[in-house]
Amino acid sequence: MTTEATRPDPFMTGDRRHRRIAYRATFARPFDHEDTDLIEGLYRDPEGEAIGKAILEQRRHEAPQAFLVIHEEEIPLVHVEARLDDDPRVGSYDQVFALLYGSDETPGRGVRETGEKWDDGELVAFAFESDEEALEAQA
Repeated sequence: MTTEATRPDPFMTGDRRHRRIAYRATFARPFDHEDTDLIEGLYRDPEGEAIGKAILEQRRHEAPQAFLVIHEEEIPLVHVEARLDDDPRVGSYDQVFALLYGSDETPGRGVRETGEKWDDGELVAFAFESDEEALEAQA
């Protein structure tokens, strides 16, 4: 029986580094504190089912203007994109490639210097425009 303490994190692999497709979305309107799913770190479909993890953009002294969605692997990309298309909060979105790290890990220099950092306190994602850029950053 898998317990909460031993259950593997779905966003990490055995070596705790995992390259994933993610979506960087910008808000169509100012961030609202009623966006509770995003504040809680989840992105949900209209029925309330979790699509994946959401990491709000960290801006010093300003409200976030964007968020990163790292979808659950079993959810098809077309479902994630359809939700983003239909979400009135989303002004635009781009597919990116994210390298995932635990907050206690230090990524390699190439990752830190070239990736766009998204941090929720537990998971740190570095976003890249292409899979090739992500692979080169890890080298």
